[in-house]
Amino acid sequence: MNPSQPRDNKRSAISRQITLPAQWWHGYAIAGLLILATAVSFWPVLNAEFLNFDDPEVVSRNIDMVQPDKADLGRYWTGPYLQMYTPITYVALHRIALFAGKTTDGQLQPGAFHVANLLVHIISTLWVYAILLLLIPNEARLSRYLASGIGALVFAIHPIQTEAIAWVASFNSLLSGMLSLWAIWHFITYAKISFHTQKKSMPDRNARLHWIFGLLIFALALLSKPSAVVVPAIAGVLAIYLFRPRWKTICLSLLPWLAMAFATAVIAKKSQPVSHLVSTSLAMRPLIAGDSLAFYFSKLFVPINLTLDYGRTPKAAIAAGTIRWTWIVPTLLIILAFAARRKTPALLTGILLLIIAVLPVLGLMPFYYQVFSTVADRYLYIGFIGPALIVAAVLQTLIARLPAHEKKLASMAIIPFLMLGILSFRQSRLWHDDTTLFNHVIAINPKSLSAHHVLGFHASNRNDFKSAIDHFQAALQINPGDGKAEFFYGSALLRSAQPDQAIEHFQNSLKRLPDNPALHVNTAIAYAMTNQFEKAKDHFRQAIKLQPDYPDAEAQLGNVLAQTGDFPGAFEHFQRALELNPNHPLAQRGLAQLQSMKN
Repeated sequence: MNPSQPRDNKRSAISRQITLPAQWWHGYAIAGLLILATAVSFWPVLNAEFLNFDDPEVVSRNIDMVQPDKADLGRYWTGPYLQMYTPITYVALHRIALFAGKTTDGQLQPGAFHVANLLVHIISTLWVYAILLLLIPNEARLSRYLASGIGALVFAIHPIQTEAIAWVASFNSLLSGMLSLWAIWHFITYAKISFHTQKKSMPDRNARLHWIFGLLIFALALLSKPSAVVVPAIAGVLAIYLFRPRWKTICLSLLPWLAMAFATAVIAKKSQPVSHLVSTSLAMRPLIAGDSLAFYFSKLFVPINLTLDYGRTPKAAIAAGTIRWTWIVPTLLIILAFAARRKTPALLTGILLLIIAVLPVLGLMPFYYQVFSTVADRYLYIGFIGPALIVAAVLQTLIARLPAHEKKLASMAIIPFLMLGILSFRQSRLWHDDTTLFNHVIAINPKSLSAHHVLGFHASNRNDFKSAIDHFQAALQINPGDGKAEFFYGSALLRSAQPDQAIEHFQNSLKRLPDNPALHVNTAIAYAMTNQFEKAKDHFRQAIKLQPDYPDAEAQLGNVLAQTGDFPGAFEHFQRALELNPNHPLAQRGLAQLQSMKN
């Protein structure tokens, strides 16, 4: 007997096993493993606090979220809310707020919002898995499920995804991303049914339903975040990847989607202003876009030193001088992928998907966040479908060429993903609270204005006014025209009982932030502390004019009116404050004192 025969028989048995049709439960089992891996990788975010960076405006101190039972849902639909028209996002956040717990002083607890973020990301992961199952051939084989599952794992647990998942204010990115992926799945399903039907002149009824459902869900994605305008391009590229000869038909079928995307882009341009601080010449914008792509590709392959604020503004990038050559790397990568498009079409397709996803925020057109940085981890969220496709296609090709080693290849593929999961877990822990996160930000980007703002604010709240002033002075050294730093600097001085010095900084801040209601309230308090009551009343009234539902301003104005003997006016404003916040302590005390005076 040939001594090698038992080994050959074993190898043949393995080969027969993996070429058998997949069992019905294989797809569900892999989906379950994806859910488990995602939940474990980002578990620390469930214990995270709100950040003092956008979270207060969007959720934690937003009166519509703090008191959701009194909020008017119609206001989210009638026009821009917080300078963006994203009604689906705010309706969803409002629903979450109804289930969120509250602290003893009536503040929202973040747990429900973090659970919602993680759940939406898990659903997005399952949609990526479903899309890859449509794209990967060999439909009846186990290898298709393995390749698609491991590809989806790229999307699920890459550390770059941490920002979108851990930051409550980034819920719009997650919700829009999930709806976008759902819409894309419907369009690809429509394409597969349409182009596989024998009646070419009359597409299958199910295909039309998928197209309609996809369009409706795409509309919901646009109403969650305007960045979903890239969905038609992504859906089209994926459909052409499957049916290249039908590219004209695919493009025609996407015309209504493109029209909807164009209308949304126009509305978003009008409702979200671009800061006057973002000004880049047309000649430099392609270089900034190339630099941004180089940054994203580097973080994709080496996901370390990830942070909220990279400080990679157009001004900083131009000053560094690196933008003159960083564009070469992504350009070469695109050229190589194009040259190999016939042998490995998934490579070019995946790169195109990633570029399309970040195209609106590459720097070709100015946008508000460029005040902080052109690049941000959350911008890559839906773009990760590109790397997911590349990994799935490569793994499927390797399995097809080495069928006897399918299990070994799958096992080897798990090793780098285990490392990614560990990195994501560690990255998630950095988002636990402001102090942890923004100290990490400063370690990577010492010139981060947002980090100095938040850390100084927290130091002030701990009555550590020296540390607070150090941070605000550092911010003003980085940017002498920083109105927020002047505001926070003045607030720290106010809390340390130095109202005269505080007024000076508040006046500097008002030159740059004249429409900030909180700034007017603090300025008014400082004037009241120095017995300049008329100026205090003016600033309180300006704050209420800017934000009619501002209980602190109403209560503080009532307090000043009471001090100056205008008791009817004080009564009116205390009552208004309690209508907005029934537990407002200053309004409760003031009203009780007025009522006791009557008695």
